Amino acid sequence: MPSSPSHPHVAVVAFPFSSHAPKLLAVARALATAAPSATFSFLSTADSLARLPATAVVPAGNNNLRFVEVPTDGDQEETCPVWRRMEMFVEAAEGGGLRRAMEAAGDAAGGVAVSCVVGDAFMSMAAEVGVPWVAVWTGGPCALLAHIVGDAIRKDICDDDDLHGASGDELLTSYPGLGSYRVRDLPFGGGGVGGDMHRVMTMLLGRVARRLPRAATAVAINAFPGLFPPDAAVLRHPAVGAFVTHSGWGAVLEAMSGGVPMACRPFFGDQHMNARAVARLWCFGMAFDDDNDGGGKPSMMTRGRVAEAVASLLAGEEEGARMMRARARELQAMVVSAFEPDGGSTKNLHKFVEIVCARRV
Repeated sequence: MPSSPSHPHVAVVAFPFSSHAPKLLAVARALATAAPSATFSFLSTADSLARLPATAVVPAGNNNLRFVEVPTDGDQEETCPVWRRMEMFVEAAEGGGLRRAMEAAGDAAGGVAVSCVVGDAFMSMAAEVGVPWVAVWTGGPCALLAHIVGDAIRKDICDDDDLHGASGDELLTSYPGLGSYRVRDLPFGGGGVGGDMHRVMTMLLGRVARRLPRAATAVAINAFPGLFPPDAAVLRHPAVGAFVTHSGWGAVLEAMSGGVPMACRPFFGDQHMNARAVARLWCFGMAFDDDNDGGGKPSMMTRGRVAEAVASLLAGEEEGARMMRARARELQAMVVSAFEPDGGSTKNLHKFVEIVCARRV
């Protein structure tokens, strides 16, 4: 089933859990709109596709975008724990399920085989299917970097179980790009998530760290025009003056887009790095787990502390609060500029399209 070199066929492959599929669908729609002469197939499980909003599954104006099911093995019922469903899905995809789905996509496209895979980074088995793989990382860039150099960090500094121990407050100054983060900010280790889910996530992220540097043609971070979720518009309403959040990467981008200062309570994964960046690098918010009191003791999240933080972000007259609000407005202006027709994010999207639609012999 040969591919037509003049007619690119791009498979956008979702990781069908949590919020990953809607984010990858936004990527697929943005690419399909930007490259109307190319064919795009959105690959995910039947259950994942069924959970997408009806308006998303039938995208208006994207006649070059179709949907293809990725097969799953085993019991995928709701009674099956999420960690086990994730594990079974990855096993099935690694065992040929992704390749079969790509063949089905080619058949549905009139015999035009897939020429490039745009895949969620968690779908790193896409590196083995024989066509260029552009990985989409749905988190922040520093968290991705931490995972890629994670083995070196563990060897040099600590084991996963020691992230919150004696070395937890040490800065990662030996690692370029991570010098403003502490050991306890790292996106691996316990962090409140343990057991089977921790084991499965460690397995997935370990494969990303090994495969991405050697096999990915490019890596895309989810910060392109049109990729923000509809609820991001809420933060752009003039009545919104503060955002209390777990500091997931999507929440950080939404706050920047809305020009709203943040109060962060991270729980696990990359949320600690994001909260640290909000409070100490970009300076448009505060983190409840940070040593904001100046004495090295984390600020605990209590009802009183939340009320105090929100009041300060909304209308506090202290210098720090005024600076956070001003910085949030500055970042919003930078986002607006980046999304202009000649802005950096728009140019990156155009480069993204060029890469995935490149003619290959």
